[in-house]
Amino acid sequence: MSTTEEIEFNTTSLSNTTSTPGTTEMLVRFKIVRWCISTFGFFSNLFVIVVIILYAPLRKQLTNIFIINQSAMDAAAAVSLCFQAIFEIDGIVLTAGNIRDELICRVWYSGVPLWSLLVASAYGIMATTFEKFLAVVYPIIYKTKFTTSKVAIGMLLAGPWIMGLVINANFEIPSTYIRPDGTCASLGYWPSDAVENGVGVLIVIVEYFVPFFFLIFCYTKMALVLHRRVEPMQETGTNQEVKRNESMARARSNVIKTLALVGVLFFVCWTLNIFNLLLNFLGYPYVNFAGDFYSFTVYMVFLNCCVNPVIYSLKYDQFQKGVKHLFCRK
Repeated sequence: MSTTEEIEFNTTSLSNTTSTPGTTEMLVRFKIVRWCISTFGFFSNLFVIVVIILYAPLRKQLTNIFIINQSAMDAAAAVSLCFQAIFEIDGIVLTAGNIRDELICRVWYSGVPLWSLLVASAYGIMATTFEKFLAVVYPIIYKTKFTTSKVAIGMLLAGPWIMGLVINANFEIPSTYIRPDGTCASLGYWPSDAVENGVGVLIVIVEYFVPFFFLIFCYTKMALVLHRRVEPMQETGTNQEVKRNESMARARSNVIKTLALVGVLFFVCWTLNIFNLLLNFLGYPYVNFAGDFYSFTVYMVFLNCCVNPVIYSLKYDQFQKGVKHLFCRK
């Protein structure tokens, strides 16, 4: 959610707070944490992409193409996080009406690139889940129509990138402006309190609850279908055929469990921050955006771009084989 970092750490307010030793220490600590998270996030996701591309059995599976897409979004978010830690306003005075300064304020210091990519990552998880959902629940449609349609696959791959940008840009850019003192106020302009509250609730629904209920529905449906589906045991088949069917079933189950864990950790990383933000939009008086707890919720959101490579390394059997293939070549 774009307003998280901006409310507490937006550079528009730094010039007024950096004189306080405690605040300065907090901002320095926050910047160091961002550098660490962005470095690990970039290289770990790049590692996932390299492993899948160099290991043919992974590269040939459509699910792993979606995982590459997901890793690319997380790596891009990590790079954007690093750049935001480096290129901060640090007392620079902006001029209202100047095209360059308006773009810097409304696009960069509002956090549009970073938070668009973080939201795109959430929708990327939805896209990857939907691909597997079709494969499990509607296997005929998946094989005959979806896998043969480059347009459908392309739209599903590009959709998260577009959605993240459209969602965040539409409310961040219009509500950000340059104050008379030359500082940048992110999410500072609203026609009324009702509009602000309505937009806040809508953002929480679109960026959190839509992925939440979508993933619950898909994985519940897949679990029910897999539970009811009984693989016919071919009495006339050879032991090799039976073992092959069992191996394929285990591999499919492993992929689904891995992707489900990705979805669970998305909610773990985002939930605290989202509900703090929602309470703020609704005017709850005890929400503190200057404390350590809120800082922790922001760290958790940033960590979401780092956790997926760890999950693949620990839980995804085929990915583990790809890692061995990469490092154990003779």
